[in-house]
Amino acid sequence: MQKDGSFGEDGAAAVPPPHALPPRSDHDGLSLLVILLLIAGTFLFLEWQAWRDVRSEISGDLDNLAQGTARTLQQSLARAQDDLMFFSRHLDAVDFAKGEASDERRAAQIQLWTDHLNGFSDLRGFQLLNANGDVVLSTAGLPPSPDESGWLAVLRGGAHPSRRMLMSDVRMDGGADAASLVLADPLYDRNGVPLGAMTAVVDLTYFQKIVDHFGLGREGLVEVRRIDTGHLLLRHPQDAARLNRGGTGPVLARVAAGELSGVGDGLLAEDGISRRYAFQVVPGFPLVAIASLSEGDYLAAWRGQAVLTGLLLAGVSLLMVWQFLRQRRIQDVLRDANQALRRGDALLAESEQRFRATFEQAAVGIVHNGFDRRILRVNRKVCDILGYAPEELIGKSYLDFTHGDDATVSDEAVAPLLRGEKTSVTWEKRFLGSRGQVVWGRLTASLQRDAAGVPLHFITVLEDVTQRRQVEAALQAEAVRYQHLLRTASDGIYVVDEDGALCEASESFLAMLGYGAEEARGLNMRDWEADIPAAAISERIRSFMSDLSSVVETRHRRKDGSVFDVELHVRKVVLEGRRYLYASCRDVSGRKQADAARERAEMELRATGARMRLVLDTAAQGIVGMDDEARIVFANHAAAEMLGWRSADMMLSRQASESLGHRLADGQSCRISKGTCAIRATLSDGEVRRVADELFCGPNGVLHPVEYVVAPLLVEGIPVGAVVVFHDISERKAMEEDLRRSNAELEQFAYVASHDLRQPLRMISSYLNLIERQLGETLDPELKTFFGFAMGGAKRMDMLILDLLDYSRVGRAHPPLHPVALDEVARDAVENLQVAVTEAEAAVTLEGPFPTVLGDRGELTRLFQNLIGNAVKYRVPGRPCRVSVRCLAVGRDWQIAVQDNGIGIDPKDYDRAFGVFQRLVPKSHYEGTGIGLAVCRKIIEHHHGRIWIESKLDEGSSFLFTLPMMPAEADPAGVVAAVE
Repeated sequence: MQKDGSFGEDGAAAVPPPHALPPRSDHDGLSLLVILLLIAGTFLFLEWQAWRDVRSEISGDLDNLAQGTARTLQQSLARAQDDLMFFSRHLDAVDFAKGEASDERRAAQIQLWTDHLNGFSDLRGFQLLNANGDVVLSTAGLPPSPDESGWLAVLRGGAHPSRRMLMSDVRMDGGADAASLVLADPLYDRNGVPLGAMTAVVDLTYFQKIVDHFGLGREGLVEVRRIDTGHLLLRHPQDAARLNRGGTGPVLARVAAGELSGVGDGLLAEDGISRRYAFQVVPGFPLVAIASLSEGDYLAAWRGQAVLTGLLLAGVSLLMVWQFLRQRRIQDVLRDANQALRRGDALLAESEQRFRATFEQAAVGIVHNGFDRRILRVNRKVCDILGYAPEELIGKSYLDFTHGDDATVSDEAVAPLLRGEKTSVTWEKRFLGSRGQVVWGRLTASLQRDAAGVPLHFITVLEDVTQRRQVEAALQAEAVRYQHLLRTASDGIYVVDEDGALCEASESFLAMLGYGAEEARGLNMRDWEADIPAAAISERIRSFMSDLSSVVETRHRRKDGSVFDVELHVRKVVLEGRRYLYASCRDVSGRKQADAARERAEMELRATGARMRLVLDTAAQGIVGMDDEARIVFANHAAAEMLGWRSADMMLSRQASESLGHRLADGQSCRISKGTCAIRATLSDGEVRRVADELFCGPNGVLHPVEYVVAPLLVEGIPVGAVVVFHDISERKAMEEDLRRSNAELEQFAYVASHDLRQPLRMISSYLNLIERQLGETLDPELKTFFGFAMGGAKRMDMLILDLLDYSRVGRAHPPLHPVALDEVARDAVENLQVAVTEAEAAVTLEGPFPTVLGDRGELTRLFQNLIGNAVKYRVPGRPCRVSVRCLAVGRDWQIAVQDNGIGIDPKDYDRAFGVFQRLVPKSHYEGTGIGLAVCRKIIEHHHGRIWIESKLDEGSSFLFTLPMMPAEADPAGVVAAVE
């Protein structure tokens, strides 16, 4: 047994060299007693040392377990955190509003999240939540609502953690078998207003399976707790009732004091059992992993060993006594055997030397390790592969050099050996080299047994397969990138063989042709190539089989038979000795249509340019253009002639103030005036302006009253110049002056005429009254009728003269227009008609709100009074009179309607109704002079509006008129808001 378990110099010293046997002595009994005492002392020392070794070994194992658990959690959570930050950078505010983002954008985001989940079994999925906690987007299989105790509470509290990642407690959405942990990345807009959060759901059952593989005894415990709250997130053995419960104890106290890892003994708050524990804080996250084992578990083997060793020691002592008694009888036999042992020892040394040479010079790494995972011996190749010296490896656990993600791989692999199911096993795992590099190893292990078949240790052969793994990873990444390219490429991509059979195709190419993925399996290039006969497809492919890429334009045929233009990029690809054609195609139908449209637009532009030159040359109005510094860049002949320049060219490159001699209405030059120059203002703010009362002055000093429009030339919304179109209004000014003088004379004539005409009428009326009273009862009925006709005619003549005078006055004085509230005007009109409304038992409804307009309050009151009064007057006897007045916004005008249910107007009389002295009904039925609607039209014209009629006979009429909006209300959106 000693020879099988030793190596090198120890093996050579296994058997003492032969020598002469000592003579018998009377001190042998005393020597035997001393030996027995030494053996007992040695036993006690060794057991004490074994007790220390057991505690040290279990501390190392617990520390490795805590570090492995922390490392596994950190890698998974860090990967989830990186994913969240990556996804958050591609989100916009529209993604947080339900129904705002397009279906294509939502589908693309979910597809991106789903792609990130592939290959990572520790992640369940991702969710996008708005500021109210509603799920906006989610991968499949996740619960409908998140835990609000973490990130949502922070958002609602108004905090702004500035991209701090938040973590929830354990969520038990489907019981203990569906425990999960939520990482949340809160998101805010530029003003700090919370938008919501991007969350990742981490599957805790994945980590539960990992820690369940460790055999820690009946009272062994693995925990993961939150540092900030002490809440339990993960536990082995499992106990769902304890999850999310707080805890205290020496570990949390040491972490609170700033320790990141450590080992110790103590009573854990979980169940009050004294344990040896190790803890490790998860880097970057508020978590701590704790592994612990009770003394009863980890000292059980030592205690059993101590008892067994004590019994063996007692047996050995008895045996030594018995051996001492027999020693003298067997010394002769030993002398003979000693000689034989010398010869056997030489043979053993030779065999061991050959074994050592084979072990050390092997081309592969060879490791002997015990069942406690400790390395017993290694050869030089193992040291070369991992980069460690032999003394750094021997005596250590191989878990110290194993990648944290592969901590349980070896235990699972050698299980069939221990069960006797296999004689050797092979597996691959990752090691951590001396420089921290990852080394992939292929291991083949078998059991070394003694002559009785009892297992002694493992013999493991180690091969370095790092390079192969890196190549495989690169190939796998390349394949993933290729598949991603095919799936996301905007251009159509496909690969065909030399016969034209489709081998690979991107989704965009199949969508371009209208085929599904299943239909694509049997496609051939002749199915979609429309420019070449099917028989010539193979020849076409061979023409592309060169080392140079080709770009051609052709046409492809869709599944429905329609044909479209494409630009095709093709090149040859050789894979495993076979040639293929790789093609990328782009639909250029739109581009060709755009080219044709651009050609038409260019032709139209040239034609427009010719027309514009013709307009400039022949226009009767003056037209000048200037740059942003008010320098003239073009002018037409009419502008030069109007201002007195000899030619339009002489106006160019001059300042507009010099070429146009612009002066304001008060005659002051724009250069020195404090007033606002419309041309300079347009060059500054880019607004169109119309001016009707300013002056231009040419080089001869003659002032020209002009009316002009200045419009900006804009580039991306910035004024870079302006165009001024003007015409001389000197003749119009003279005509307006003559018209004002004539109107004044007419108004004076109307006053005089009305006074002179009414005086005889009053006299006639007075004398007729006197005659009627003088005759008294002597008048017969016929004469009374004649007197009535005469008196009525005089009264009607007086009313006609008054109405004619009012009609002539409307708009004559030109008073300045002021803001007038139409609701007040309408109420005043109704109050003035209160007597007529009461007598007619009419109902007048003002359906506001009514706006404020620029106008003359008296004229507008007369307008409403005439229209409402007509509606009351021309009612249908026996029908309740109903009149309504309402207002609404139409474009840049207010439209007011006065609607009644009266006698109505025949459509052929619409225009005649607004004529002077035009009566549409007999005066015997309804009184009136026929001038009221004419006054209404004149008032509306004075206010720059229009008036019209909509009516049906015997059903009623609507008199509609418009009034311009005030400048502040010209914005249509503002108008609608005002009406509402």
